[in-house]
Amino acid sequence: MNEALKNRFVVIEVDYINGDILKTVIKEQSRLQEDYTIHQIIKFNEDLRTMSKQGQISEEAASIRALIDLSDLVTVMPIRRAIQRTIIDKLEDEREQ
Repeated sequence: MNEALKNRFVVIEVDYINGDILKTVIKEQSRLQEDYTIHQIIKFNEDLRTMSKQGQISEEAASIRALIDLSDLVTVMPIRRAIQRTIIDKLEDEREQ
């Protein structure tokens, strides 16, 4: 292999899913089935992604995994408390920063 090609790599930027696709993922991957709450979570995620793109928060806070965890917790506790546990606590964790 050519030496110049050995050290090259390709970066493909893939944006997070949103809208109806995200709604489907939440319904299929979490216990949450209530459309109104799912809609609130999707809107919240849009704000998180904007903040992430602006460098205000880490990308992990806006991850799909975090949203699925949030969706599961919302089924057993108030949404503000679930956000505290799944999003805010991660942002304050030194390892996540």
